Amino acid sequence: MNKFVRVLAVFGMIIWTGCEGAKAPLGPPNEVHVDSRLEGEWVAQDTDGSKVNVKIWGFNDSEYYLEYLRLNADGQPDDDLMRLRGFSTPIATGMYANIACINCEEADNEEEDEGQNWFFFVYEITPNGELRVQSVDDDVYEIGLKDLSDVASIRAYVEAHATDKGFLQDEVLVFKKAK
Repeated sequence: MNKFVRVLAVFGMIIWTGCEGAKAPLGPPNEVHVDSRLEGEWVAQDTDGSKVNVKIWGFNDSEYYLEYLRLNADGQPDDDLMRLRGFSTPIATGMYANIACINCEEADNEEEDEGQNWFFFVYEITPNGELRVQSVDDDVYEIGLKDLSDVASIRAYVEAHATDKGFLQDEVLVFKKAK
C-alpha cells in the first residue's frame, strides 16, 4: 500500500470504526472563527487515480460540517460517506482541526456512554491555495491521551509533545480546491 492510500485509510478508518480518539477536544469550539478559505470541496488524488473528497461548510461562526468520501480509481466510493463535525484550535506549533464523527459507530452506540472521540489534525492553507493536513499519530491516542479526559489536560499534553518525533504521522495529505 503506498503512502497516500495508507494516510487516506488511516484518516477515514480511525474515525469511521470508532477507534479510540481523545475524550475531549483541544479547546472550546468558539476559540477561532470559521475561515472561509476552508469552505468548499477539496480533493486529494494519488497517482493510481484513487482520491478523497472532503466538503466543508461553516454551520455557525466557529464550527464546520464536513463530508468525507474516499473514491477508488474508477470513481466509485470505497466506504460510506462520513459526516463530521470540526472546529479549529490554535496551538503554538500550528492550527489544529478537532474532528468528531457524526454518523459513525460511536455516535450510534447508546449503550456505552463514553462520549465522543475527537481526532486532531494539523493543517495549513499554503500561499498557492493547497490545504495540507497531517494527522496526530495513532500511538498518541493509544498511549499519551488514553487516560486524559478533560480539555485542559489534553491541550497541555499536545502543547508539550507537538514537536516530539512521532507525534504526527510522517505523511502529509495535500488537497486542492475542486474547480
